[in-house]
Amino acid sequence: MPHTPIAARFASAEAAFADQLRAKGLKNTPERLEVLRTIFSRHAHFAIEDIVAEMRRRGRPASRATIYRTLSLLAEGGMIREAVRGNGYTHYEHVREHHDHLLCVHCGAVVEFVSAEIERIQDEICRRHVFTPLSHSHQINGLCARCEGRRARKASRP
Repeated sequence: MPHTPIAARFASAEAAFADQLRAKGLKNTPERLEVLRTIFSRHAHFAIEDIVAEMRRRGRPASRATIYRTLSLLAEGGMIREAVRGNGYTHYEHVREHHDHLLCVHCGAVVEFVSAEIERIQDEICRRHVFTPLSHSHQINGLCARCEGRRARKASRP
């Protein structure tokens, strides 16, 4: 999804979600709508716990079951996707232009990056193996600069 004003993105997502629910014979409840609003008010990766906490903070709590089911419906509808998973962390993001991820296995920080060179190499590997790629995700697990610095300081202590 391109970077458009949040109100336009939300209106488009809300309409698509309402259509999806209708097609499945499901109700567009106030709780589901609030989960959608909470997700589309965010500009960064998010975990389910982030949504739970934000909704509580705003006085709009919803059950974890409702949040999980709504996330599943939004992913099925192509509005969000699981971005990174590892070491106890699962982060979601709005669907938009392709990018890859670095995941800190200590604190869970996520860094997005784009590399034309990686894309070129992947394309070449697919051509070499006569393979038609349909999708891919690239995730590098490691330590962010802050966590690596902490690790190095601990290691240097007597």
